[in-house]
Amino acid sequence: MKIGLCSYNFVRALSSGALSVEDMFRTLRDWGASHVEISDFTLPVYEGDMPARLKEWSEKYGIEIAGLNFGSDIANLTGDAYKEELEKLYQKLDVAHQIGATSSRIDMVRQIGKWRGDQTKIDLIHWADGTIVGGTEDFEKVFEGIVRAAKDLCDYNAQYGNPVLSENHGILFNGADRMKRVYLAVDKKNYGITMDVGNALCVGEDPLVMVEELLPIVRRVHFKDFYVRGAEEALAIGTEDSEGNRLKEEGTIAYSGWLTSRYGDYLRGAIVGQGDVPVQLIVDKLLDYGYDGYLSVEFEGIEDCFLGSKLGLRTLKNLVG
Repeated sequence: MKIGLCSYNFVRALSSGALSVEDMFRTLRDWGASHVEISDFTLPVYEGDMPARLKEWSEKYGIEIAGLNFGSDIANLTGDAYKEELEKLYQKLDVAHQIGATSSRIDMVRQIGKWRGDQTKIDLIHWADGTIVGGTEDFEKVFEGIVRAAKDLCDYNAQYGNPVLSENHGILFNGADRMKRVYLAVDKKNYGITMDVGNALCVGEDPLVMVEELLPIVRRVHFKDFYVRGAEEALAIGTEDSEGNRLKEEGTIAYSGWLTSRYGDYLRGAIVGQGDVPVQLIVDKLLDYGYDGYLSVEFEGIEDCFLGSKLGLRTLKNLVG
């Protein structure tokens, strides 16, 4: 298997100037990584000669660009707006080819419940009508849009011979059943799934169950870890005060990275292997199945991004053997 990292891990260092893009490639080489997946919001992928430089650095440091990852809300668009957005995504697929990326992961929906107009939420997980935010009703409204866009993007990207991928992200387009349903509906040889084992927790799924369901259609695997706490533990972890008010100001744990799952559990990024995701058991499943593709460490914890990324990479390499 090929074991690498995501540029997302270093977004704070890249955006502050503490880490240059070339230094990122050099660092990954020094750590013994095989590849990097680049998210376009982490560095200026499309500006000036950056595409040529990325390909140059990839070759210079021996770090494969295993994917260019970018997002869109195309599943919520129709008519001319859809066509205009599709052309923009085609241009990004062109750039992915220019930099030598071997896949393109595209998030095709961003806004949850856009079809609901001005309907408000009554709490963290419910709309005013009592349905779940990101629940079945919301997903059904974007399902056909996701499938349509995926088919169009796969048809365009066929010229480059690389797959278009969807990742189980957030609380809407996530969960084994939803990912597999879209995969079957798209029905293209160059379409596949990036499976983030930690993101299963964002929709209350057992990561081991998700791995079992999705392995046959997976092209990339992201290893992300989380600490998990129940909604009833909000006071203990500092996301609420004694009166039940959600704390958001700087200095609280809530400000430091806790997020909520679709059903209200609290999650906070952890160093791979140190949180509550059964990382070793997942690696065992991958090995038993015979998966021999890309594994990418994702780190979004509150620790130093270099420490978190390096330790996560070391752990994953040790587990794979």
